[in-house]
Amino acid sequence: MEFRNKNINKIIIFAIFAILIAIIFFAPSLEKSQSKIANFIGRVFSPASRFFRDIGIKVNDRIEESLSTQDANELENLKIRVSVLEDENRRLSDVIARSDALKMEYEMIKNANQKLIKANITSRAPGTWFDLFVIDIGKEDGVDEGDSVVVAAGDEEATIGLVGKVSSVNDNNANVITIMADSNKIAFRTIRSTDGGIIGGIEGDLLKGYMYDRNADIIAGDKIITSGLGEVYKESIFIGTVDRVENDETMLRKNIYIKPAVDVKKLMRVYIVK
Repeated sequence: MEFRNKNINKIIIFAIFAILIAIIFFAPSLEKSQSKIANFIGRVFSPASRFFRDIGIKVNDRIEESLSTQDANELENLKIRVSVLEDENRRLSDVIARSDALKMEYEMIKNANQKLIKANITSRAPGTWFDLFVIDIGKEDGVDEGDSVVVAAGDEEATIGLVGKVSSVNDNNANVITIMADSNKIAFRTIRSTDGGIIGGIEGDLLKGYMYDRNADIIAGDKIITSGLGEVYKESIFIGTVDRVENDETMLRKNIYIKPAVDVKKLMRVYIVK
């Protein structure tokens, strides 16, 4: 039994040795054969590989092109939506900005003791942007030369604020000269002391005038209204607030400077007092 096992071991060792010799001997030819097989397989499958590779590239390009077009369309749609939202925001801001003015206008009309005719400003005179403008109503609407022109004014409660007067009138339109024109003379009085004077000029954004009495009781902060003297303007229309008072020793009078209640630069519509 022991003899038999020894023979088997010798046979196994011999077989392993023979296999190693065969591998060493036939390795170069196997390598060449494998190379030929690999070349054959390459020639057969290479066109197919290129075909599928080209298809993959084209599909990828189409996908990228589609995504780029989609992104561009989405970007354009977003721009349009932003533009619409910005336009809506501007309209809402305008409504909010005008809401106080519209409320004051309503209060002015409700509390007015005179008849008021609404008019829109259609144009302004070149070179005298803040002095003269044209309104869209005239004689056929009941407008007369010399009529006082007003809008709503006031900080705490709405009142009638002076804009100017109708300087000339046609059938369907009229010209208005504002209180900011140097040639516009306005007789006034103070609410507090009832002392009176004349406005006849401007200095920057302020109206400039003087008191009839150089000893008149007038101070900064006093409210100024039309006096109605000369019947140029309707009586008791709010003109503005005294900004400062100066004694003019040369002319022996007391000058005053008034901040207007109405900013004539921002007007879009006005009212004619009848």
